[in-house]
Amino acid sequence: MVSVKFCILFITTLSCTSCLAQTTCGTNGWFGATCRYMCHCRGNTQCDRADGSCSSGCHDDWFGSACQYSKIAFTATGLSWLTDNDAATCNNEGTQPVNATLSTPVPITWIRAVVNDSAYLHEIQLNYEAKGGSTFEACTSQLTAAVDDKTVDIFCPTTDVVSQISLTGAGVARLCSLYISGGRNLALKQTTQQSSRFSTDGSPPTSWVAQNALDGKTGVGVESRTTCTHTDPQSPPGSWTVKFLKNLDVNRILLYNRQDCCSQRLVNFQLTALLAPNDRFVYNEPGGSPKIIYTVVPSPKISFPVNEVNVLTRSSDNILTLCEVVVFGENSCQDGQYGLDCERQCNCRNQTNCFIHSGGCPFGCEPGYAGVDCMECQVGRYGDDCSRICNDTCGGDNSCDRLSGACSLGCDPGYTGAFCETMCPDGTYGAGCISACSQTCATSCDYISGVCGACSSGFFGFRCQSECSTDCSAQTCNQITGACDSCEPGFYGHVCSEQCSSNCSGSDSACNRITGACESCELGVYGATCSKLCSVNCAGSGNSCDQEEGTCDEGCDEGYIGERCDVPESDGSGGSTEKSWGIAATVVAVVILILAVVVVVVLLIRLRKASGSTRNEPSDKGHANPGAELGSGEYSSPVTAEAQTTQKVVKNDVPVDTRYCKMNESPQGHANPEAELESGEYSSPVTAEAQTTQKVAENDAPDDTIYCTTNESLQGTNLYEKAITNQSNDYMDASTLAMATPGSETALYDKAENDSEPPEYYEMTSTMVNETNTTPKPSPRTVTASPPPGHSSGTVYSFLD
Repeated sequence: MVSVKFCILFITTLSCTSCLAQTTCGTNGWFGATCRYMCHCRGNTQCDRADGSCSSGCHDDWFGSACQYSKIAFTATGLSWLTDNDAATCNNEGTQPVNATLSTPVPITWIRAVVNDSAYLHEIQLNYEAKGGSTFEACTSQLTAAVDDKTVDIFCPTTDVVSQISLTGAGVARLCSLYISGGRNLALKQTTQQSSRFSTDGSPPTSWVAQNALDGKTGVGVESRTTCTHTDPQSPPGSWTVKFLKNLDVNRILLYNRQDCCSQRLVNFQLTALLAPNDRFVYNEPGGSPKIIYTVVPSPKISFPVNEVNVLTRSSDNILTLCEVVVFGENSCQDGQYGLDCERQCNCRNQTNCFIHSGGCPFGCEPGYAGVDCMECQVGRYGDDCSRICNDTCGGDNSCDRLSGACSLGCDPGYTGAFCETMCPDGTYGAGCISACSQTCATSCDYISGVCGACSSGFFGFRCQSECSTDCSAQTCNQITGACDSCEPGFYGHVCSEQCSSNCSGSDSACNRITGACESCELGVYGATCSKLCSVNCAGSGNSCDQEEGTCDEGCDEGYIGERCDVPESDGSGGSTEKSWGIAATVVAVVILILAVVVVVVLLIRLRKASGSTRNEPSDKGHANPGAELGSGEYSSPVTAEAQTTQKVVKNDVPVDTRYCKMNESPQGHANPEAELESGEYSSPVTAEAQTTQKVAENDAPDDTIYCTTNESLQGTNLYEKAITNQSNDYMDASTLAMATPGSETALYDKAENDSEPPEYYEMTSTMVNETNTTPKPSPRTVTASPPPGHSSGTVYSFLD
């Protein structure tokens, strides 16, 4: 059995300890912590400077992780779908073997196959024919690992140099693409030296130096001295050496010759690959015409890891010139490691090795790991392929050990055990089950919260830690609220802390446990709590009366009448009848007076209509309603919020002195009831509920006429009305429309017309009435507002429901 050592160039950030100082490369065309690795992206675009990934895809000559693996070219007669670099074109020839001839025979390490059906991912067998052979040999040590659901890597290390491969098996019918790995260039920017250096006066220090052979430039189309080496002809035969940081599995070596001149100097060179100090492979170039590229493929493959390569000239002029040296192969990582620098840890089942180029595990991932490169399970999962879910009672972020499933951060409250699957024992609760249930729980408490199932007598609350009131009967109460189940005689209330009225009858002064209403009253009192005295004119002993209404139980004492015996009886001279007639006459007189006032108001309104005064001219009298004429000393009552309307305030006799002010800010007569008022001024608070405009001073003194609104102070001849809505308070000029119905879908508007008609209030739905008054008006109805004390008349307001 061949020892398997493999791993991924899957790098998100290189984690080697020697790379901590620099995490990305600043040199274009390179990547890695120390810029040791060359980008190979399609279109020669810049790769990711940290991990080498190519957003544009790999160059056609490269593939694999970070596009670092050389693609061995091959031919496949009649199989154009296999060589078109297109994974969308696939085999349509059935299960016939697919044969490919390598353009450069090399020892095989691994190949990559792409299929169009994941079910056939592991159904391909690799066979190979050694160089000079005539038959295919099955790769008996073949191992596979999925890259994704359509891509598989097939590992088959050979010691023979292979010239042709053949793929067989059911998966061949689904085959779309094939890649043969030629290894990756391991020599870039390694440590070099040469036996001597050719230099001339004025040549830059980088001319012909040994490091030029490992700079990634092959010498084509560039100045040779800045990318090639050159030993001094006056020195012994020139030699060049590269030493590697790690041991390498080498499968081929390329030497790029100088092209601008002198290419014959490299003919007959000698190459030695060795594991110092004893193991060595020596190749002697047989001579002949000079070549641009010399390819050295050891056959059989070098069996030992290589840590040094040496090139020696056998030219007659002793000069050795190398423009680039490429060493293809793979790192010889220790067991269980993979990556560009063997810096990553394999996580394969049974601690087997992974593919060095990918980290893929042929036998699956170790429990607690999953994915192509067997990464750790995500939080909340564990086991084989991370297929199991941590117990949802695990504490913190619900994480658990990726192998066993034991909770990593303890348990949620109410659970215990390594896997947090056990509820707290009876009598305990909470985090770690270390809290004891209250001793006043009548039963065990909830294992999570500690809430008692029931409380012992005399206690209440979630954990039964509060005592019932001592005034509760038998000291028992509701176990949640603490309300007494019943009260001791003579007490009532939530916790029986209120004492029943002493006027409640009975030895215990019994009353309703909730309201405190007496069940019955002592003689001489009545009412819910027996706190009202029966009339002293009630007949009988104790002045007894009905407990609820107070009506005398046994009638009235002599000389009194009425339900509660509180009306003196007539003296027998007819005074009672006369008194009744007097009351009736008073009522009639009041009614007549009210009717007279109404008639006067109506006449005044009609007189005003007949006068033909226009709507925009100043009023003779200052007033708060456009439909009312007020006499000297009269007061116009505010329209209340219930009226849901807008009150219009017109100009006063002296427009210049007409003022509008806030409720708490007035230089003259104002609405603050605590203000000191002079003679002839009237003060009344303007409340927010009124939502209107109120006139504060009398009209006798125009200079002192003040108008107040609750929200705004206005000055001058522009008269405003207040439109109240749910969301805003607007003040509009009297010639515009104003909405005045709070919270209503249909708005109430006031229009100041330019004709002789009195102002109206309308209901509008979608459009406003314009000044031409073309929209019909609904018929308003009127109400009369009561005047305040000291004023003789009210004001009629028009409004709509």
